[in-house]
Amino acid sequence: MKNPVIHPAFRLNGEKFASKNDFLEYVKTHLPEHFPFLQDWLNEQANITLQTSGSTGEPQTLSFPKQALIESAERTCR
Repeated sequence: MKNPVIHPAFRLNGEKFASKNDFLEYVKTHLPEHFPFLQDWLNEQANITLQTSGSTGEPQTLSFPKQALIESAERTCR
């Protein structure tokens, strides 16, 4: 995913962020449990690695194209 950015209208807990790094610093301090995922999501790699819950067997680590996850979320919203 090339040059991920924070949308200018995005707010988290009422906070606005001037940059991706400002956002990640906020998350690292205030929501550390979400930091690893968001750091991976906002890097420039095209894929993200996620682990299944293991609720139906052994947990598995899978790699997904970020663009496919974005498109899936957009379809869900529609």
